[in-house]
Amino acid sequence: MKAALLCLWIILLIPSGIWAQQSDSLDQELQSLFDASNLPGMAVAVVTESGIAYEAGFGFADVQKETPFTTETLINIGGVSRTVIGLALAEAIERKLVHIDTNINRYLNDLEVIHPRFPKMPITLRQLATHTAGIKETNRALRPTYVFELPPDLAHGEFTLPERQFFKSTLGNYDQSLLTYLQRVFHKDGDLYDPLNFSRSAPGKKFHLSQIGPSLAAYVLECATDRDFIEYVEERVFAPLKLQDMYWSLESLDRSRHATSYTATKQQAIPQYDDMSYPDGGLHTNLHETALLLVEFLKGYQGNGTLLRAETYRRMFAPQFPADSLPEGFGPNIANRAYFWVIQQDGWLTASDRDIGSTVYMSFHPTMNYGKIFITNLGIGDKTPYRDQALKIWSFLDRIPRDAGK
Repeated sequence: MKAALLCLWIILLIPSGIWAQQSDSLDQELQSLFDASNLPGMAVAVVTESGIAYEAGFGFADVQKETPFTTETLINIGGVSRTVIGLALAEAIERKLVHIDTNINRYLNDLEVIHPRFPKMPITLRQLATHTAGIKETNRALRPTYVFELPPDLAHGEFTLPERQFFKSTLGNYDQSLLTYLQRVFHKDGDLYDPLNFSRSAPGKKFHLSQIGPSLAAYVLECATDRDFIEYVEERVFAPLKLQDMYWSLESLDRSRHATSYTATKQQAIPQYDDMSYPDGGLHTNLHETALLLVEFLKGYQGNGTLLRAETYRRMFAPQFPADSLPEGFGPNIANRAYFWVIQQDGWLTASDRDIGSTVYMSFHPTMNYGKIFITNLGIGDKTPYRDQALKIWSFLDRIPRDAGK
């Protein structure tokens, strides 16, 4: 009997030891890639339908204080916030509270959105969820969404001229409700209204990446559900998925856990900010909870999701346009679009974004049944050296075994 128990103990111990060695090796290789990247901090994860296969943090959440960047470090995930709007939208459709192709003005309260060049053509939730609604906001309309906690130190900070110009343009911004901001943009007498906030193409005809369109979709959900968007999402999305580290404003979170944001040019620290168009890009969370969210997306695609019925997930991730009549502007590597997800030609579904002081890559491949996440507290521009370095790390995540066990 003792011999049998000893054999069983050895059998159980060996895989555990292998996994530990495997994880240590992965940590070392990623540490080397991170050290070569010059990023302030980062966290990465690989997930499968079964859960998180690997997650780890590297570098600093705050370089000056040498605060470690961990899988629990809070950070603004920028435009990846839109995937939560997609879940809330699919959930409302499942409950028959909205229809994907109905004119949004049928749902809106205290607001009417009309394309000035095509006033008789409706704007729909499908168009908002695929960035084809004909909304193409100007910088003048976007800048008021950034409300910095403290004014950036323009007198002493090492900012480039474009960065200085941007920060100066935000100094007079103030807190306002989502409805107030949307009214300023879409009411003809609003101080931010401009025909240039709309494209020359009719709704549904051309892709234009919009930061206001997704928040407009969130406000449609507010009106259709008669619930504040934050309350609705917390009750109908976060609570069922047991996600407890999701925040839509700075005042609602523990600031000591939040990463410091840095510019991509000289890694100058910048103050944190709230986003008045918060559903589009104002969700603060950590790598671990983002990875749990990605697990749900992967499970949902496979028909095994926790939150929604299999048919609802199928509609959510389905190509939203016929292959022979795609809207203009999708790009050469994009096959189609789902609810705030890009469907790549190679089968990956992606939801990534670079914002001021943060960059998040999130993707999953349903056939290969895994997904991956990269988060850093630096806004990586296309023309900065950090981009190539980050992509090396991103590619390395494909080599991580799905049973890494960390």
